[in-house]
Amino acid sequence: MKKLKEWFVPWLSTAREYDASILDKAWANSDYGRLMLNENPIPLFEKVVNAVTESVTKGNRYPDSMKARFPC
Repeated sequence: MKKLKEWFVPWLSTAREYDASILDKAWANSDYGRLMLNENPIPLFEKVVNAVTESVTKGNRYPDSMKARFPC
């Protein structure tokens, strides 16, 4: 049986460990864009917020087949 290390690409063992200390600095200063966290500095459109809210309220239901909305 292969050892776990043998399943990964060789360069992975030489990669630097992820340093999360930058996150503390970013959270301490709200002026930072925090793009390293994949955050978007542009707020969501109200239309997007409403669509997500509507979708969440139907989260306990299975989706329909969409045939009524998009007939062939």
